[in-house]
Parts: sequence; structure tokens; C-alpha cells
Amino acid sequence: MKKIIFLICMSITIFAQETKFSIISVGNLKGNYRNIDSLKVALDIKNKEKIATYDNVIKLNIGNNMSEYPVKNELMETFVKKVGFNFNFFGKEEFLWKEYIDVNKIPFSTINIVSKAILPYQLMKMDDKIVCIAGITNIYEDDIKGKIPYKRELQNLMYMVEDNVDFFFLVTDLDRDENARILKEFPMVNGIFESRDTLYDFGVATIDTAEGPSYIIPNYGISITDFSYMEKEEKKTVKKASLKLRENILEPQKYGYDKDLTSYINWANERVKNENSLIVGYNNDSYNPYEIFLREKVNFLDDLSDKLIKDFASDVVIFPKKSLFKGLKKGLYTSLEVQEMFAKEKFISFTVPYDKLKKIIDRNSLMRGKEEYFYISGLDKHPLQKEYKILSFENFLIDYKDIIGKDYAVEKVGIREYLIKK
Repeated sequence: MKKIIFLICMSITIFAQETKFSIISVGNLKGNYRNIDSLKVALDIKNKEKIATYDNVIKLNIGNNMSEYPVKNELMETFVKKVGFNFNFFGKEEFLWKEYIDVNKIPFSTINIVSKAILPYQLMKMDDKIVCIAGITNIYEDDIKGKIPYKRELQNLMYMVEDNVDFFFLVTDLDRDENARILKEFPMVNGIFESRDTLYDFGVATIDTAEGPSYIIPNYGISITDFSYMEKEEKKTVKKASLKLRENILEPQKYGYDKDLTSYINWANERVKNENSLIVGYNNDSYNPYEIFLREKVNFLDDLSDKLIKDFASDVVIFPKKSLFKGLKKGLYTSLEVQEMFAKEKFISFTVPYDKLKKIIDRNSLMRGKEEYFYISGLDKHPLQKEYKILSFENFLIDYKDIIGKDYAVEKVGIREYLIKK
């Protein structure tokens, strides 16, 4: 009997080997660099703690940190380099503001944007195990060039690495329902780290799949998730580590500050303050957001329209109500005040014949005071033409795409970038 027990214990020792690892993730800062000096210190401390316990630690930059301000992006690049992340997700914010980012300075990664500078996935070695991490960027609401179906790319990646990779994780900024569908369709994925705004932390979502549970880990401060996998005698192609513990750090300041980054933050504050305080014009009247779309004439938008018409070689500019967040006070106004008026979106340009423009204007007249309404500027200078080249915003497509169809182009810049450059 003792011999049998001894053999059972020996078989457990030989065939059951536990792999423990921790994943530390942070991001979705969207240009907010105020706490990166304390985030850096907190990440370093937690990394050392986990290495002492687990040996294997992966640091994820879940992306969506960049903005339209080059000075802020420069600071974010410094933060990312100093932390030394194992994976850097190229999120939608990085995509939107890519012209203000040097993608060669950070090894960004996502599977569904074609670029020589962006890696489709990254591999990490943990002792005798290999971890694969890939990203999926939410660009499917935008009519852009260079986007590819992510499910096709994900399937191809699975076929390519399934025999050589032990654990597979994703970082996405897709919505929760889409993430859950991915885990059901691709049960090899151990977990998805979400990179999107989260008002409340409802905890990790466990999704039952054909290969066992997978996890959706929401973005909430610094997220530290501990995983464990017990190697057994029967080898499986798909290995699924169990999530054992999750910790969130919402107040990184208590861990201290990185002096170099603090100095850099102070420098950036002065730069941003100076840029935002730059006087860019004078407004003869005061407008709240509702007045802008109730008045027959809005001088501020007409003046802005004159500049846009010249720079984009257009005839008319359409300002959708959905694209304006704030009004403008009477008197001198700064760069920041003008930027904060508008949504973060790209310009669109299209050409329509007179009859289509009339159809658009007729519908608009019925929307006065509603969200679908828009202010049109420049038409009085081109009263009768066979066709019109129009400049507008992506929000215009929500209510009027059925009239203009697919014959439009998304410009490289939006109103906020345009005003910053000006």
C-alpha cells in the first residue's frame, strides 16, 4: 500500500508542474500625463514584488494614450520607454493621432492595421513556455484605407502559432459584447485586456468556452492579474491558465514619484499652457451651443469657414450640431477654447450636384433645434452652381450618408488638429 502511495506521489511530481505568472497592465490615458511619474514608480515596485513570487511578469501597455498634442505624445513616449513594457498596443487614439506620433520610437502592435512599423503580435518567453500577445484596434466605424478584417487575421495567427505557443492573450478597444464573442469563437484565447473607458470596475468577466474559461479584464488604473497553469500528463494543444487574483491600483501617488518624469511633466505643463493660451482671434458676439444652431448668421463659424474653404479648396463648409460641444464668449479667444468646442473627428470632403445639396438642406430645415441639424457656411458666395465641393465632419455621415452615398473622402486631419497647426 505504501508503495502505491509513493508511486502516485512520484507521478504527481513528474507530471504536474505549475506555471505561475503575473500580467501588469496600464493605459487608456488619452494624453493625460499628469500621473505618469507616480505610475512609473508603482509599476516598478509591483513588478519587483511579483518577480519575487512568480518569477514571470509581463508588462502591458494597453494603448490609447496618445493625443493631438505632440508635446504630450513626446512625454508618453518617454514614459513607455522608461517602464520597458513587453507589449505596446496601437489603439484607436494612436491611430487617430498617428501623424503626431513617431511610431518607430515604440514597438507598437496590432493585427488589423497594415503598417511596416507596427508588429502584428509579440512573443514572450517564460521559462519553458511561450506567451503570444496580439492587439485588435477598433477602427471599424471609420471608412479608412489600410484596415483589414480582424477575425481573418486572428484566425491566420492562430493557425500559425498554435503549435508553438502555450498561452495566448489579446488587448482590444472593442466593446464588451464583441470581446465576449471573440472568446467564444476563439477559445484558445486565454484572456482579453480591455483598453476603453470604464466608469466603474465590475470585475473580471469569466466567459465559458469550448476549451474552458476565458477572461475579460477591464481597464481600471493599474491592473495586476495573477495566473496559474498546472501541467498534467495529458498534453493539450490549447493551454488555459486560471486567473487566481486581481489587484487594482487607483492611487499610484502613494508609491512615490520618478524625479526625471516629474521634471518632464513640469516642462510639458508650461509648453501646453503657452500653446493653449495663444490668442487666435476675436469674437464680436457671445454664443452658447444652442444659439449657434438657431441664429441665421454665426460670424465666428463664417470666419473659420473662410479659412477652411481656402485651405481645402472647397465651396461650402457644413458644421454638424453633433460636432460642437461648447459655445464661445465675446472677445479674444484662445487656441484651447476653440479646440474644446469641437469633437475629435476627421474632416470629410465630397462633391454633390445642386439637386443633392438642395435635398440635404431641405432635410436640415426640418431638423432645426435637433441633434441632426447643421450650420452651413459659404453657400451665399456660390448661390447657383452645377455641383459643390463640400467640407464637413465625420458626424455628418450619421444623418446624411444616405444622400451622399459612399463618394466621400476622410481627410488626414480633423478640426482640432487643424486649429492647433494654425
